[in-house]
Amino acid sequence: MNKKVKKEYIALIVVAFMLGVGTAIYNYKNTISSYIKNGYFSEGLATFYKNEKFGYIDESGNIVIEPQYKKAWYFSEGLAWVEIEGKYGYIDKSGKVVIDAQYDEAKNFKDGSAKVQVNGQWKTIDKKGNIKG
Repeated sequence: MNKKVKKEYIALIVVAFMLGVGTAIYNYKNTISSYIKNGYFSEGLATFYKNEKFGYIDESGNIVIEPQYKKAWYFSEGLAWVEIEGKYGYIDKSGKVVIDAQYDEAKNFKDGSAKVQVNGQWKTIDKKGNIKG
């Protein structure tokens, strides 16, 4: 193969690769954004829904927490409530459970406290899961 043909061949491969990667990135972003559930990002993350489970993505469309929850909500004060096996608990932004799923219902944290329901009664907890007052 002569030098001119070789250069054109390499250029063609580079262009094809760039088009393929660009298309793959475009399709990936559109696919992920079509799964975003609550419509906005909170503290840099948004819930998304795939295969009947919720997970979290960052603003670049990267999956941060794999879909694994029946229900999930946005982050507030670094924590988000999620449903695990029929009960509600709280995770941090890495997906680590920081307050065990033990509540019948849960609300977002505000000013260091959150409302949770246990046996039909609403209680207030701190960020460690301790009942206040």
